[in-house]
Amino acid sequence: MVASSQNSADLLYATGFMALDPFVYFSIQDEVTGIVVTALELVRAGNEVKDGITVFDRDDIIPKGCIEKDLKAVIEGIVKKFPVETWEVPATFPLEYAEYLKSLNVDLEMFNVDITEGKEISIKPKKVDQNSKRLWGMNRSLINNAVIGS
Repeated sequence: MVASSQNSADLLYATGFMALDPFVYFSIQDEVTGIVVTALELVRAGNEVKDGITVFDRDDIIPKGCIEKDLKAVIEGIVKKFPVETWEVPATFPLEYAEYLKSLNVDLEMFNVDITEGKEISIKPKKVDQNSKRLWGMNRSLINNAVIGS
């Protein structure tokens, strides 16, 4: 995934790291799950990411001699450091980076991001009677006001 976690709730939930600037999040099955950030974000990212996520310094991932230090260079560095034939990318993956991956001879498959574990709540009562209906309505009202008023 390539995005800023400020604009992507799924990226924030997956990594636990809040960043205004876009960064790269990737996972290679049974090998590594990581994010690639700038040196300025390195320490904070290391403190905030969820357990099991490795934080990489962008300058260590970008191939030597690369003039541009942009997200395309980061993606190229990941392709070289962790070679795989096919990348699965979310439907929201930017076309610019998808085309760049294809230019690096990487096959792409799309998937829909569905990170719901731990995000869903239910306020529906287990036992429905007059008292629980009244309380359920009050709870729903409180939650709606909290969400709308935030």
